[in-house]
Amino acid sequence: MTDSAQPWGLLGPDGLVSVRRVRTLNVGTAIRQFNELAVPGMGSVWTGRQLLWPLLGVAAAAIARTSMHVSNIEAANAIEALACRMGLASNGWQRDARIRGAQKLRGTENLTFQTMRRPGFYVTQPMRMSAVQPLLALGLVESESERFNAYQLSEAGRAFLDTSCDPYPECWYSHGVVSALAKWITGSPPAVANSQCLCEAITPLAPLPDLAAQTLREQLAGRSDPTSLRRRAALAWVRRCQDVRRPVDDWEGPAPAELSTAHWADLRAGACFFRARDAAIGVLDACERVMGPAGAPLSPVEPLPETVRDALDAARAAAAAFLELVEGSNYHASGLQFCRELSGDEHPTVLKQLVARDGRVLRLSGNEIVPGMAFDGGPQEAEAEAQDGDEATADFARRVRLPAGTSFRIRNLLLLDLDLQAKMGGWLVTESPA
Repeated sequence: MTDSAQPWGLLGPDGLVSVRRVRTLNVGTAIRQFNELAVPGMGSVWTGRQLLWPLLGVAAAAIARTSMHVSNIEAANAIEALACRMGLASNGWQRDARIRGAQKLRGTENLTFQTMRRPGFYVTQPMRMSAVQPLLALGLVESESERFNAYQLSEAGRAFLDTSCDPYPECWYSHGVVSALAKWITGSPPAVANSQCLCEAITPLAPLPDLAAQTLREQLAGRSDPTSLRRRAALAWVRRCQDVRRPVDDWEGPAPAELSTAHWADLRAGACFFRARDAAIGVLDACERVMGPAGAPLSPVEPLPETVRDALDAARAAAAAFLELVEGSNYHASGLQFCRELSGDEHPTVLKQLVARDGRVLRLSGNEIVPGMAFDGGPQEAEAEAQDGDEATADFARRVRLPAGTSFRIRNLLLLDLDLQAKMGGWLVTESPA
C-alpha cells in the first residue's frame, strides 16, 4: 500500500493510463497502525464480492489440484478477472467503481483459465490482495501464515461460500458455482466462462444473496473478541454519520455514544497525523512548483520562496497539533519522529529532512534540491492525496459524511454495510462522482 500518491507516466495495470507515483515519506507503518486502530483487520475491502472471489479461488483450486498444478493465487486472480470481464460485458463496458481492469480486459475473447491465469493478463494489483488480511481476521480461512497460497476454508468460510453459491445450483449443467469454476480451471469445458448463471453468481455488479450477506455480517461484527467489538462500534457510528438529522462532521466534543473513549482518541489522532502527512506533501508540492517543468535546482537554505515558507509553516503547525494531541501516547515511533522533525524551528533543516524522506520525486544533490526519478514537471493540483490503500473509494470521500481526515477504512466500512444491505447499486447511481 502507498501512503500518498500522485500520477506519473508509466504503463499502469489497466493499460496506458496515468499511475500513481509513490511518496511514502517512511511513515507507512504509522499510517497502517492508525488505519488498523480505526477498523481492525479490514484491509481495503469495501464490497462482499471482494471476499467471495478469493474464497472461490481457494475452493476451486483445491478441487482442480487433483488433476493439475494450480495455486490459490492463480485461481483467485483468474476468477476475479473473469468476474470483472463478465460484469463489464453485462453493463456495456461502463465505468463502475466495483470493477477493475476495464482497459486490459476490453477486447479479450479468449477466456480460458490458461490465458487468464497469466501474470499481466488482468491488473497488477487485484482486489484479492486487499482481502488477504480480512479473510484471516474475519475467520473465513485457516492458515498458520498470511500466505494466500496456504489458505484453507474455515467452517465460517465454507458457510459464507455455501450461502453465496446455493442460489445457483446449476451454473454448468449439474455443476454448482465452485464445481463449474474447477471445471473451467482444468479446461473442461472452456465454454463455462460464458455461462449466464455463472455471471449472475460472481458478477461485481450484484449484491450477495441475502443469507450470504447475513453470514458475512455475523463474521464482521457478530463475535465478542475485541477487534470485532471495535468493528461493530465503528459500523454503528458510520451509520449515524450518514443521518442528516444527526450528523457527525467534526472532532469537537466527547466520543460519540457508539465508540469507546480510546477508539475515538485513536480516530482523532489518526486524522491529525494524516493532516500532518498531507501538509508535508504540500511542502514538496510547493518545491516542485517553484522548480517548474524543467526541474530547476532549488536551494534549501534561506531565503526560501514565499510559497515554500508558507507550506513549511502549515506543516509545522499540523505536526505540532498532532504531537500536542498525542502527548504521552504509545503510537508508532516512526510517526512521532516524523512529526518531531516536521515541527522543527529551522526551515532549511526541515526541508532537507523532507526531501531526504522523499528521494523519489525530489532528492538532495549536495546542497541543492533536484528532480528525482519520478519528477514529472510539477504536481497535479487537482489530484487528491490518497491514504494507504484508499484509492478505490477516494472518489466517494466527499460524499460520505465523516469528520475531516477520518481513516479511509471507516468510509469503506460504510460502503461494505451498504453492499450487505443490497443498497450499493442505488447508492452508486445517486452518489456517483462527477
